[in-house]
Amino acid sequence: MATIEKPSNRTQDGFICHAGGTFESGLITTAVNNIQKSVNNKEYDVIIIGAGFAGLIAARELSRRGRSVLIIEARDRIGGRTFTAQVDNQQYEIGGTWIHWSQPHIWTEMTRYGFSLIESEGAVLDHISVLLDNGCRLKTVPVTDFYPELFEIMTKFSDIDGVQGRIIFPLPHALLAALKTCVRS
Repeated sequence: MATIEKPSNRTQDGFICHAGGTFESGLITTAVNNIQKSVNNKEYDVIIIGAGFAGLIAARELSRRGRSVLIIEARDRIGGRTFTAQVDNQQYEIGGTWIHWSQPHIWTEMTRYGFSLIESEGAVLDHISVLLDNGCRLKTVPVTDFYPELFEIMTKFSDIDGVQGRIIFPLPHALLAALKTCVRS
């Protein structure tokens, strides 16, 4: 296998705009892949296109099951839409900044690797602005006043089968399973 080494850990993705209007192309990240090109005649059980979240998890799980795996990535780094960049000795999440407990696969991976969460500044709202009168009037209200009413409205709106969607989507995180159930009926 022949490889060509890259000189730095700067990805081609992104840019930095400095004071004074100067630009610097690319961001510094540990996610940069130092192998630009490789020639490989080995046979693989599975070839995965893309080293983003799904591709990397698939490769790990297949490897654990004894499969030989090749990952092909077009970018010069792993991580897909998510990676950490360093600017002025500060770490910044690029892309995958916010996650929610309703993302069970993300939570599984965070738990697996012992990652902790840091609440984003401003992530908890005190007030919310709503458009009223067909979008002609903007009103700002405390979330403590607005959320109970919004919750009630969304509950009624979403209750398409009388039991909060449990008949239509019995397995909401496995939509194809719900489709198979509907097709069989």
